[in-house]
Amino acid sequence: MSELESKRSIQALYLIHISGRGVSHAALSVVNYMQNKSWASNLLGITADRSVNSPYFESAIPWRLNALVFRILSDRFLSRIAEKKFLRSLNKNSIVYLWPAASTELYRKISNAGHTIIRENINCHQNISKKILEDEYDRIGVPRAIDISSSSVERENLKHSLTSFIFSPSPMVSKSLIDSGIPKRKIIDSSYGLTSEERFPAYISRNSSEHVNALFVGRVGIRKGVHLLLEYWLDSGVDGVLTVVGNEEESIKPILAKYKSSSKIRFVSYVNDLSEYYKKADMFLMPSLEEGSPLVTYQAIGAGLPLIVSPMAGGGVVFPAKNGFVLDPHDKISWIEAIQGLAGDKNLRDSMGLSSWTLSEEYLWKNVGARRLASLDKKLAEAKALNKLNIDDNGKQ
Repeated sequence: MSELESKRSIQALYLIHISGRGVSHAALSVVNYMQNKSWASNLLGITADRSVNSPYFESAIPWRLNALVFRILSDRFLSRIAEKKFLRSLNKNSIVYLWPAASTELYRKISNAGHTIIRENINCHQNISKKILEDEYDRIGVPRAIDISSSSVERENLKHSLTSFIFSPSPMVSKSLIDSGIPKRKIIDSSYGLTSEERFPAYISRNSSEHVNALFVGRVGIRKGVHLLLEYWLDSGVDGVLTVVGNEEESIKPILAKYKSSSKIRFVSYVNDLSEYYKKADMFLMPSLEEGSPLVTYQAIGAGLPLIVSPMAGGGVVFPAKNGFVLDPHDKISWIEAIQGLAGDKNLRDSMGLSSWTLSEEYLWKNVGARRLASLDKKLAEAKALNKLNIDDNGKQ
């Protein structure tokens, strides 16, 4: 028997175009590093950019056909092609690893075939996300722009019921799953990560002047708490500029209008290479209301920045009194005090920044992948023991 044949197989499916950025970058990175002497992992994508290259990745549609298929075929049709190919590729011992967008029909077919299903929950349970966002839109008096329906929540619940284990990238995602009735024993606590290229080769001590540069990176919208951040930044009165990097959502544009003329805030459309923005920043700020585990937070610690974040934006990665502040996004007074405290104390910025950079090595993708496999091994052993005792998901015998 060859080494490959002796390994257990994890076969992953990602049904959104893989660009090598954002969530698709996380999916590809996780699979690339979920490899060891006992496990072999592979990822099937629906389509991918030409630049995406990995021995563990296959695209259902060759990149040469991208322009054609995007023009004449619907996303749903393309997903069906990929799902059929994925089903044909499974062997009887495959553990199936599904990222969002896989259909409920696929879940049923895989479950009926007797495979162990792992699901990646990149964000909070939709039941929790929906309530958080509805409450915030109503609180600030902005028409709801939320793409989470009751039927979408029901589909997620069905998928969870057919799933053996759920990878959760942050403590807040885990909490949302438990609060939505998911048995704790199904949840595999994990994280996302960063590449060695994204981690600065050494810690950089920033400028010593009293003028500071703060940075936010992400979609500029209500969900990310940008409307809160802009208010806190100006009301802090610090000498400095907040750079907001990201594409603006329609729902927040009326709120942004009053900040556009401020000399203390700079808006930049999203760019692929963020390294220069991280290099010039003195601190990273993100008061997200609902998240999974944003990759920009990992990039910020890799750049050696002190962070002020909400629990959603930094839970499990930012540690109070070590590399930043973790604050309730609606606690205006604490946010202003934290901004003023970092802005006025270079030694504190350096101390927290160095802690961030040192910590970031733990979150290199190779280490994240290894921890995920170790956690999966442990969960499978626990499940096997419980099955022998005939104990169900609710802990009843």
